Amino acid sequence: MASFFPEPRQNDLLPTFSSLLVLGPYHPSAPVHLALSLNAGDDRARTVFLTPSKESYAERLIAFNDAWLNEHCSDGAISYAGQNITNFYPPTLAHLCLLLSALHLPNRDASMHPITVQLGTPNLVILAEPSEYFLSSKIDPSAATISSYLSLVTRVFAMLGNISSDTAPKFALFDSQLGNLKLPLTYMPSIPFAGADEGRKQEPRLLPVIEKLCEWVAIFEEGEETFVPSSQGEEDDAVAPAPTKQLRVYRTGGKSDEDNMVFNWQETRRRPLPNGSDATFFEWS
Repeated sequence: MASFFPEPRQNDLLPTFSSLLVLGPYHPSAPVHLALSLNAGDDRARTVFLTPSKESYAERLIAFNDAWLNEHCSDGAISYAGQNITNFYPPTLAHLCLLLSALHLPNRDASMHPITVQLGTPNLVILAEPSEYFLSSKIDPSAATISSYLSLVTRVFAMLGNISSDTAPKFALFDSQLGNLKLPLTYMPSIPFAGADEGRKQEPRLLPVIEKLCEWVAIFEEGEETFVPSSQGEEDDAVAPAPTKQLRVYRTGGKSDEDNMVFNWQETRRRPLPNGSDATFFEWS
């Protein structure tokens, strides 16, 4: 079953989904746990992970320092599931679009490049932080539009069909900046004498458009700060305030209670070993 967390309780599992949009300040290891949870116990399960920058994502993972991953990454089952995650880091929107068109299953065409051949149909495709492409100073202004973002998501759905021999893989779109991202509908050259406010009116929020393309939406949110006592229970050793985190999950267009879920937890920082570095632990509330 799918989850953003290590060793989740039964009540903390995500619903079965075909497409999932993940928003807000999600923890950097959330895509990893999602892939591991869906790959666990299935030797044939594979995940394709796409994100603009290897360095940027690695820095976030290292800074977060997930204690559970540190402890279990060398376990046989976890290590094997991790080996079945194929990572791609297309640096520009053009590179990503080219990669999406090139990914395919093996066939008899000898001209196909081995790097883009998937040994089997992945059960999950993750696209993380595509907003970085549109916020980059290097992007062509004509490509930084709502239609371009929509086209990108459409290309992913088309790719899912190309690398599927039977059932299409699940798709998870992680984008922490999408909630506030505004782009013009189409590219318009700068208008002489137009004020800044007038230009902003032509840039609607992208989220209401994109969320309609996904079956489920998951929103990570910050909560109130709570003091977490140390294991010794001494007041002097009280850990700094740990903000309560909240995750809201809802089905797009859903109306019943089963179409809405809420999860709460805390992320505490402490040093698991005397000479080690601070790591992040998940504490369920």
